Amino acid sequence: MADAFTAYFIYNDQEGHYAMTGINKCLMNLMHKRFWKKTVVVIIAALLYGASTYAEETKNNVSVIAGISMIGKYGSVDNFMPGVNDFPVVPAHHVFSFSFSYARNLWKGMHTEVDFRSFSSTEITLVEPVTNDEITLDTSKHYSLTANAMYRWTKDRFVFYAVAGAGIDKIAKTEPQVLQSKMNNQVIVASPEDLTDLVIDVGGGADVRLWKSLYLRVDIRYFYIFSSPERIASTTFSAGVSYAF
Repeated sequence: MADAFTAYFIYNDQEGHYAMTGINKCLMNLMHKRFWKKTVVVIIAALLYGASTYAEETKNNVSVIAGISMIGKYGSVDNFMPGVNDFPVVPAHHVFSFSFSYARNLWKGMHTEVDFRSFSSTEITLVEPVTNDEITLDTSKHYSLTANAMYRWTKDRFVFYAVAGAGIDKIAKTEPQVLQSKMNNQVIVASPEDLTDLVIDVGGGADVRLWKSLYLRVDIRYFYIFSSPERIASTTFSAGVSYAF
């Protein structure tokens, strides 16, 4: 998932006039399209291969994992509009994530999964392209809860899986802030009115048996949030443990 801004910025220029700056709730498009095309091909090939290597599994699986959510550079100086969008470019950055999930076997390799994730905040710097004034602020924490279809197959000590589903993403509410820019201009950061958005996720990973029912898990997820006015995309790489019972 993705990282999210909680606010709009009111920017005070050097003449002392205030203007509303619409900074998008978040950032999107971390990877090139070619990467995702290759990822889809790999997942489909793995599913076809796994159909012939399926082995009987336990009914339940829980996992606890942590990782990094990558968000790429978003925006363009071409979108600069004084009084409307004074800070049009958001730099690439990353946040940390934590996940707890529960999966239950329905039939053969088909499972249903409920996944909860939290995403930390991080500090970023925005630049006004005309004067090169800068403002430093923290992105907001946010949380996702998704219900997913999961297909799992076993090969020796490995359990591979692919997932896809949908749910909600909620931004943590914050109080308005008054910040000072590098050129001593005043910036007021206000909380957003809409805190919850629809999110879809797709990904996959593998469990490696460590001891009896205890596994090491490696997971990758792509999140796409239907926020307004912009869509939000992020990719999360995680690792942790899972337990089958």
